[in-house]
Amino acid sequence: VSITLVNDICNNASAVTLAATPVGGTFSGTGVTGSQFNPVQAPGNFNVYYSYTDGNGCTGNAGTAITVLASPTASLSAFSPICLQDGAITLSGGAPQNGVYSGNGVTGNQFNPTVSGAGTITIDYTYTASNGCSDNATNTITVNDCAGIEEIASINALIAPNPASDELTITINSELNNVVYSMVSEDGKVVIPATSINTAVTNINVNQLAEGLYFIQLSNANGIAFKKVIIK
Repeated sequence: VSITLVNDICNNASAVTLAATPVGGTFSGTGVTGSQFNPVQAPGNFNVYYSYTDGNGCTGNAGTAITVLASPTASLSAFSPICLQDGAITLSGGAPQNGVYSGNGVTGNQFNPTVSGAGTITIDYTYTASNGCSDNATNTITVNDCAGIEEIASINALIAPNPASDELTITINSELNNVVYSMVSEDGKVVIPATSINTAVTNINVNQLAEGLYFIQLSNANGIAFKKVIIK
């Protein structure tokens, strides 16, 4: 009776099929089900046995050790939405560091929205440890087509941070003159109705808004200013 050796296997790999001769015997050991060895367990060495009984009732046995290697755990942070016209950006947020990014529009660690086009783009991050075991994680980046949207500077105002996730601050750097602001989504839905600004600095809570591209309209008797804002 003999059992075929199994190469070292990562503990995030799929189950492997065991082989031995003569065929028709029984495998046993930790992680063994039928003729399958499942490496999803703590790393280490695991003994696998094979027993075969012939037509005379005589039994032979064989065994081998399988080394299960520790696999890394990869993660990828969420990306902020960007505009199709923004140009290439440097990808980050993959852990552990020194992994490989891939996906539509990705070259090295650069993502080019003009290559991927507008839409929700999946980015993959793969990290390989020194023992050869790998893991991957994915996240998405939203690319919005911001073409044709003009930012009119009739009102001198600063909106920060941008992108934002919790709160936006509008700082008016000119005379207030009864400035009114409102906020709309990319599809034109009003998410914050017209509201008067009575102080030079106004804080807006945006943590209830979905990720995406929005526009803040500032207006007074002198004109209207549109400011693009990304919520992440």
